[in-house]
Amino acid sequence: MNNSYRVVWSLAHQSWVAVPETATGKGKTSVKRPGKQAPSSFLAAQLSPLAAALLFVFAGGALQEARAATYTAATQAELITAINQANADSDPSSTINLTANLTITTPALIPAVTKALTIAPGAFTLSTTGTGNFNASAPLTISGRVTSTGALTKDGAGTTVLTGTGSTVVNNINVTAGALRVEGGGQIAFGSAGSGGLTLSGNNTSATITGAGSRMNVVAGQTTIGSTAGSTLNIENGGFFNSVGTFVMAGVAGTTGTLNVTGANSRLAISNPINVARGTAFINVTNGGRIQSDSATLGGTPVVSQGGTATVLVSGAGSRWDSIGLFVLHGGSLSILDGGVVSVSTLNIATAATSASSTLVSDAGSQLVSTNNIGLGSSGTGTLTIANGGQVTSNGGAGILNVALNAAGRGTLNIGGASGQAATAAGTLNVATVQFGAGTGIVNFNHTDASYTFNPVIAGNGSVVHNGPGTTVLGGANTYTGSTTINAGTLRASGLNRLAAASAYTVGAGGTLDLAGFGHTLPSLNNSGTVSTVGAAPGTNLTVTGAYVGNGGTLRLGTALGASNSLTDRLVLNGAGASASGNTLIQVVNLGGLGAQTSGNGIEVVTAQGGATTTATAFALSNGHVDAGIYEYNIYRGTADQNWYLRSAQGAVPTYRAEVPLVSALPTHVRLADTAMLGNRNLRGGDASVGATDTPAIGRNAWGRLVSTDIDVTQPGFANPNSAGRLNGFQSGTDLVANTRWRAGVYVGALDGSVQVSGFARGVQGPVGNNKLRARYLGGYASWENGSGFYADAVLQAGYQDYTLRPTGSAWSSARSSSLLASIEIGQSFAMGNGWSVEPQLQLVHQHIKLDDLALSNAGVQQDSPDSLTTRIGVRVKTETSTDVGVLKPYGRLNFYRASSGLDTARFGSGAATTDVSTRSGGSWAETAVGATLAIDKTWSVYGEVGRLFNGGGDVAVRSDVSASLGVVARW
Repeated sequence: MNNSYRVVWSLAHQSWVAVPETATGKGKTSVKRPGKQAPSSFLAAQLSPLAAALLFVFAGGALQEARAATYTAATQAELITAINQANADSDPSSTINLTANLTITTPALIPAVTKALTIAPGAFTLSTTGTGNFNASAPLTISGRVTSTGALTKDGAGTTVLTGTGSTVVNNINVTAGALRVEGGGQIAFGSAGSGGLTLSGNNTSATITGAGSRMNVVAGQTTIGSTAGSTLNIENGGFFNSVGTFVMAGVAGTTGTLNVTGANSRLAISNPINVARGTAFINVTNGGRIQSDSATLGGTPVVSQGGTATVLVSGAGSRWDSIGLFVLHGGSLSILDGGVVSVSTLNIATAATSASSTLVSDAGSQLVSTNNIGLGSSGTGTLTIANGGQVTSNGGAGILNVALNAAGRGTLNIGGASGQAATAAGTLNVATVQFGAGTGIVNFNHTDASYTFNPVIAGNGSVVHNGPGTTVLGGANTYTGSTTINAGTLRASGLNRLAAASAYTVGAGGTLDLAGFGHTLPSLNNSGTVSTVGAAPGTNLTVTGAYVGNGGTLRLGTALGASNSLTDRLVLNGAGASASGNTLIQVVNLGGLGAQTSGNGIEVVTAQGGATTTATAFALSNGHVDAGIYEYNIYRGTADQNWYLRSAQGAVPTYRAEVPLVSALPTHVRLADTAMLGNRNLRGGDASVGATDTPAIGRNAWGRLVSTDIDVTQPGFANPNSAGRLNGFQSGTDLVANTRWRAGVYVGALDGSVQVSGFARGVQGPVGNNKLRARYLGGYASWENGSGFYADAVLQAGYQDYTLRPTGSAWSSARSSSLLASIEIGQSFAMGNGWSVEPQLQLVHQHIKLDDLALSNAGVQQDSPDSLTTRIGVRVKTETSTDVGVLKPYGRLNFYRASSGLDTARFGSGAATTDVSTRSGGSWAETAVGATLAIDKTWSVYGEVGRLFNGGGDVAVRSDVSASLGVVARW
């Protein structure tokens, strides 16, 4: 047969030997036979050190001393002898097997266990009848049934392990040193004959019940945990501790006790109260562990003023503490995290004078459930924090959270993070009412939720503070009388009477008080942040019966901006004690208003009635004005009363918004930019395309020029826009076809600039801002010459424009447009003698532009611009002369322009209504210009021109300051 072997140290041979795994030592009652193995066990003689080492390696490192010695005992005397011999034996551990029922009548005679020992009763019972100190400074395992009628003390630093079923201790065990373990299905009952129990009184002592089926039962008596350096009871891995008696932790000041219940099916069941007295206790229920108790008083039992704190953690899915009675947390903390649950009959947090405690319920699935009402800081200082999806429920949601009921009490409910800490996601409080008492009660919203609804009614003499950046929606009809302070985030009403009518409100710089369209009456309001009345429709009144003080805050009102009878939200100052002072910016939100000219006082947005007063600087409009349709509204204080009004007129003169002249002038700006890029044939290459005798020069030209054009236009119409500005850019192209008759090619170009606009807006004629224009072009041209001075030139040009309206004092708006231009130009050069010639010219330019819809505040703009036809009739006089650097061809020209008349219409829409703003386009103007081309050689030429426009009369006045062009031509 095959055997497995291990290497052992033989005392007889004083060397390492190989023995089969089945080899055992043999013993008799109280007689040890060291170093003896069965004859079949000896396989090898003494090995050399090298052979021993090799055998150690090939044996997988299983180098160890010889197997533990075994003893037997049937009486107390034999047990004493066996323990003494086991202690004296050189083997690291020993086993004592009982061969009969064994009773220890004098426990004090049992020797201390000084090295690892196992007592195995087997089918028999080990009993004790007296009181004694059982000393084990080394590990001691008892693997069978044990009974005791006396009190035992576990002493010594070792661990005593009780394993196997049927173990019973009739009285109590006091662990004064080391550790006590119940495992492997071991079961111990304490105090079954009357009083008795488990006491962990020694420093750094512990008792552990571990594994399925392992249990301790305190049938009568008390469980006491606590010592100066700390004592610990562990219930783990499915272990069970059942106590019919009371359960006391840290009963003496200066002592510490720890209870750990961890792992699925691990359970502590207590039929009487669990108490934390005057010391310090730590209770941890984790990873599916569970506590069941009749009641619990944590910290300061029975006298709260004498101290005592408990730090309780219930964490993890399946972890629970169920208390069928009163659950009181006088001192310390309770944390319910990561899906833990605490379920009690009645919960009191810091209800006694001088008590101080906190409770945290955080994370999804975490719950604190009370069948009855919950007390928070009734006479002590208590904090309840509900965060990150945790839930606290009283009486199925119909209960009451009583906060600071007595004058000495201080209670704080935190939704989200605690006061002074970082904001977190909110949790849920399921109660009908948060009832403040005579003490100091606070509800602190310090969460990050975008919309969190708090449904309980808040009543009594307490305060509400909003510190987090989230939004809290009040769902209850609140009646509390303390202050309301919004330092950050938003506090919003979900209906009428949600904002407590007796509370003084303070809105900090980062906070918002939102009525959400529901009217409320407040005793006072101090506004450094934002107060909003805006709902789905205008008409909400915020009534203040005391002082309204603005500290640079904003008041948002919803208004259907139109005529003086328009519906609007209002700030109503009611009564002789009401007043408005400081400075507040009113931000008007247009709710479907189409814009209209007001009359009389205008739209009343602040009402001072019953003797209320307002200071002259109390209110101003945000951004200085608000616009709707084509109108601009400003705010005015009444001359005959203390009210404040919105007006879109100055007397009978309407106040149009600044964008009206800007939009009106925009089509003309686009047209002038297009014609500046077009120019004429001569501006695309100068006179480099013809020879000295005006005959075509053969060869393709690549050309480019810099362009600077001035715009100065006055247009009659609704807004009378006057424009003045400059566009700069370039144009570059090349011939694709060139011969004695034809020259055709393509070009690209760009123009950028801004045009200042003045017009009729805000009740006066004056500057309103500028239009920023950025245009890109692609064009194609074809020219034909007959060799006798006649030419015909055709151009097709596409343009793409990005434009931005930049009104003074208003937000900028941007959009795009496109254009298409076609030009036909003809001319005939006639020689005049002495090198001079004259060239009459005629040019027709057709333009089509399309401007995209434009979005403004409280208005959209659709633009309708008709096609235009511009006719140019001109004459050019030119000559040429030789210079040291090349042939110079100077010229001068005079042009007359006539653009077809039309109406550019901007349709301002707000809601279903529109207002058309029309502006005349077209006009007549004249142009004078001088220029020259310098042919440096057969390849290179430079050319340039300067000129200006003069008004030719008519409704539209077109003129300009100096415009210029400078280019270069390369023949290839």
